[in-house]
Amino acid sequence: MRKISFLLMVFVALATNFAVAQSVTLRFTSSMGGAYVPLSYVEVENLSRNWVETVTYPDTVLELTASSSGLSTVGVAEMAVKSFPNPCNGTALVQFEIPESGMATLQLFSLEGRCVTATSLYLEAGCHNFSVSMRSARVNLLTVSTQQGRRTVKIINRSASGNNSIKYRGFAKDVEKMRSSQRFALGDTLSFVGYASRNGLLYESRQIVQPQTASQNITLVFDTTFPGSLNGVFSVSDVSTVCFSKGNLQFRNNGKHRVATGEELQGVWRFAPNQWDTICRNNTLVDSVYAGWFDLFGWGTSGYDNKPPYMIGNNGSNFGTATNTDISGTYYDWGLYNAISNGGDRPRMWRTLTYDEWYYLIYTRTNAAQRCGFGRVGNVNGLIILPDTWTLPSGLTFTAGNTGWTNIYNASQWQQMEAAGAVFIPAAGFRNMGTLQVSRAGTDCSLWSSTTGTTRYGAVSITFSGLNINIQNSSSRANGLSVRLVRDVNN
Repeated sequence: MRKISFLLMVFVALATNFAVAQSVTLRFTSSMGGAYVPLSYVEVENLSRNWVETVTYPDTVLELTASSSGLSTVGVAEMAVKSFPNPCNGTALVQFEIPESGMATLQLFSLEGRCVTATSLYLEAGCHNFSVSMRSARVNLLTVSTQQGRRTVKIINRSASGNNSIKYRGFAKDVEKMRSSQRFALGDTLSFVGYASRNGLLYESRQIVQPQTASQNITLVFDTTFPGSLNGVFSVSDVSTVCFSKGNLQFRNNGKHRVATGEELQGVWRFAPNQWDTICRNNTLVDSVYAGWFDLFGWGTSGYDNKPPYMIGNNGSNFGTATNTDISGTYYDWGLYNAISNGGDRPRMWRTLTYDEWYYLIYTRTNAAQRCGFGRVGNVNGLIILPDTWTLPSGLTFTAGNTGWTNIYNASQWQQMEAAGAVFIPAAGFRNMGTLQVSRAGTDCSLWSSTTGTTRYGAVSITFSGLNINIQNSSSRANGLSVRLVRDVNN
């Protein structure tokens, strides 16, 4: 097996009379359980200058110089149509090489075959760079057509950029992996986090933070379990799978946490210690000074854009985005914006499912009807969702459908179900807008999706009321609902 490594070359130009350049070379390898594991990508963050760059498989070489404007790349001999990073978060860099000058057409298609944006232009022979931005979090197909033929590359987009667009970035004599205008100085404090795929799950390494003054071989160490994740893998589209957090999202106003913009904000986020944990009546105490935990939130109240998690009111149009748009891929998403203390303690690690993903999970995936049922865990009623691959633990039973709270498990039995991948969503009730009244705890649950409703007053929620599952487009954004986050699985 070819050993995959990542090479980050950093050249620091010193301002001397002779313009001598000093270089720093970082080589990344990885270890999981004492054995080598191939890296998918490495996130390099300059904490001194507040930028993030991604070093992407395979064998990416990056060059950083203080005298120029930042990262450029070392050439690679051959090139097909390539997109990286892939998966991406809103925008991908696409590169291809043509042997002869001529017209080129780039078209971005959805999986349904609809062209969402396109561009045509005359290109000189050689290698060319384009940035492709995607409005929706989904799989897209980019087709490049020239007089030499047509090639298509699949781009997996995890978050929205706002608009679909294809923009020409420039010509390069050599193929480039990526380019950035970021700056580096010798002694800057850098953070390194690696990501690797194993058994269908994407794992994050332990973070390394250090001032960088010399060349170094860095081994990124992976734990065998991802913090905050359950074991099961769940399909949420034809091409996407996720794993669920180990409990509903909770917040308290004491302490500090880091957000995706690099700031620290008041409060601490966590996943409930157990899947069946709910706070229920204490959600009636929520305000800006309440110091206890609560777990019912208005839509889009991640803390971004002055939308704090304790925000209450009766006007749904005040919640979420300023325009009537989804929060998918934006900082209004609780998991993208915030570090979750027991879920890796870093922003951009979790996200909220969309309406389409919830619908696919509940109704469309293979054997969907046999993968959901109602039950009781630790004397708490709730909805049980089984993973794509499921083996019932020996000695236990499970009945799918709305046959009553018939699947009853004690703590020891549920531990076996959870180890096999089962998800439990407790009937936490809901908070009625600005009245702070919590209703239907123990029988109903409503979970926010990241999808807006038909008006600025509403958003889509996934609700089970008694023993029926409904996807509602009319839930007021001002209502306090549960939030359950997911982690994308790298296929």
